[in-house]
Amino acid sequence: MRVTNTNEVGRSAVLHAGFQALSRHTDGPLYLIELGPSAGLNLIWDRYQISYRRNGSYLISGASDAPLVIETELRGERLPPLGRPPYVASRLGLERDPVDLSSPEERDWLRALVWPDHLARFAKLDQALAVASQEMLPIRKGNALELLPEALAEAPAHEAVCIYHSFVTYQFSQEQRATLDCLLIAASLRRPIWRLSFEGTLSGDAPLILYAYENGVRAKQVLAQCQPHGAWLEWLA
Repeated sequence: MRVTNTNEVGRSAVLHAGFQALSRHTDGPLYLIELGPSAGLNLIWDRYQISYRRNGSYLISGASDAPLVIETELRGERLPPLGRPPYVASRLGLERDPVDLSSPEERDWLRALVWPDHLARFAKLDQALAVASQEMLPIRKGNALELLPEALAEAPAHEAVCIYHSFVTYQFSQEQRATLDCLLIAASLRRPIWRLSFEGTLSGDAPLILYAYENGVRAKQVLAQCQPHGAWLEWLA
C-alpha cells in the first residue's frame, strides 16, 4: 500500500526566499533538518535557481549554474532577498515514509501524484529528479518528532540550526504540533534554534513564517503569503 507523499519542488522557490531572509539574521553555515521531506527534492532547495517574474521582467536568485530554474510570480511591491543561497554545511531529512528515488516505480508514483493538467509541474519534477539522482540525500526513516531530539543534538556548535517543513505539520494533530514547539523551546535553552514554516491548505494561500527560539522564548515573523505549490509569492517582511 502506498501513501500520498507528494514532493512539490516548486515550493523550493518559497523556501529559497525564506532561507535568504534567515541568513540575514545569523552568521556561519546552516545545519538544516527538514521534517517530512518525502523524496528529498526540497532538501536540496539550494541546488536550484529561482526566477521571480513580475510585469514581464525577471529577478534571478540562487546559483547561476543550477540545472533547474524554478519560475514563480512575484506579487506586491516588496522584493524578497536575492543572491546566492546561504552555505549549507549539513542537511538531514526526517521522514516516516521516504521515497526511494533509485526505484522506477517510486519515481512513477511521485509523477502520479501530480494533477494531470499541471504540465509545468511534471516538467519541474522530472528535472528535479535528475538533479536529485546526482546527490546523496541523507534521509532517516521514522517518526520525525521521535527522531528530532537526536538530530538536534548532533548539530555542530558552529552551525546555525534550522528546522523547516512545507505542507507537513498541517497534517499533525494539535498535540503533535504542540510537541514540536516544546521540543524546539527546550532545545533553545542550549543554543538558538530557527524554524522555517510553509504550511496551509491546498485550497487557500499559505504563509511563510520564520520562528526564532532562544533561551526558551519563541519569536515569530510572517515573511510572505504564497500559493501552496509555489506558483506565486507576495513578500511581506
